[in-house]
Amino acid sequence: MFADNPLTNWTITVLGGIAGWVFMSRLLENLAGRGPMRPSRFMLRGGLYGIAATFCAFESFCVLAALYSASTAPNTLGVPVVPRIAFGFAAWLIEFESFGVFPLAAFLPISFLVWTVAPSAFWKFGTGKTGAAQGYSAENDQRG
Repeated sequence: MFADNPLTNWTITVLGGIAGWVFMSRLLENLAGRGPMRPSRFMLRGGLYGIAATFCAFESFCVLAALYSASTAPNTLGVPVVPRIAFGFAAWLIEFESFGVFPLAAFLPISFLVWTVAPSAFWKFGTGKTGAAQGYSAENDQRG
């Protein structure tokens, strides 16, 4: 039903883009506002934000897909609308969550690696400076 549907493809793309935008903008605000930060810490934070963005996109897709499935399911038993949608939502959410955990587990390491590499490009080219040019040195870093 959902595997090769254009609505599924667009929803995953849009939700992933929104989650990526939210978390990447937070990461870049941290780069601009905090001053000198070690590149390794910045890249690790980017990887963790990548995991968070992937997880948020997956969860929001599961919720939206469960809402869509519950609201468009045929009413063959004559159940009233509100209980049918409420219980249908719970059943569909459990279904999407249980079958979506395996692809999510496969993509989390990939998203960590991708989001570790992308901030390194922003660190080097996006700011126009390296850690040394921003005033970073091991002696004056108080954050560890």
